Amino acid sequence: FVASFAVTFALVPPIRALAIRLGVVDIPDSRRLHQSLVPRAGGIAIFVGFHVGCATIYLLPWRPFNAQLNETWWHHFLAASLIMLVVGIIDDVRGLGAGIKLFAQIAVATLLYSVGVDVGVPMGVAVGTSAFMVGLTATSGFVGHAITGNWDPFTSFVLAAVVFVGGRLGARVSINLDQFRLRRVCAVFLIFAAVFMACEALIFAEALMADPVH
Repeated sequence: FVASFAVTFALVPPIRALAIRLGVVDIPDSRRLHQSLVPRAGGIAIFVGFHVGCATIYLLPWRPFNAQLNETWWHHFLAASLIMLVVGIIDDVRGLGAGIKLFAQIAVATLLYSVGVDVGVPMGVAVGTSAFMVGLTATSGFVGHAITGNWDPFTSFVLAAVVFVGGRLGARVSINLDQFRLRRVCAVFLIFAAVFMACEALIFAEALMADPVH
């Protein structure tokens, strides 16, 4: 953790300066909260920092904390995360549709699964952890919108009630499903979402080509 944090922290300033110099920045518009240019490509620092941490674990002479998270796992994950880093850089520089990015994520996840990569975490725990991180990310986004006044309390509370009920029902269903079936459900949902977003991106692209001015 210390090695990953130190490397990531050290790389952020030069990558930020390079992104500004090359024009790889997020330009503010009506959909953005920020009012000034925000440098992109920060994922490079995170990628390098994470794998420096992995190198510290696997290349130094001590035993890994989990037998399943061995050096072979790291090599597979390094290749997969490198592919996603390239996709992210292309998205930062040229822009990619949401469907294309989701398709790349599903393809990489499928590749990892096909070679037997397993972090040793039960499916239920993985789903719960993911839900927690999604909630944490959504909360941070909500705070920014609430500060700027972009918030409708009535609609928010109604939707929150619906989400709460749906979450409780989903939790009960996931508990009663075995891990293999739960994985299939998640895979089907992700494939459906990827196809839907890809279709949306194609429709949007056709609309832009038909009316490039607007």
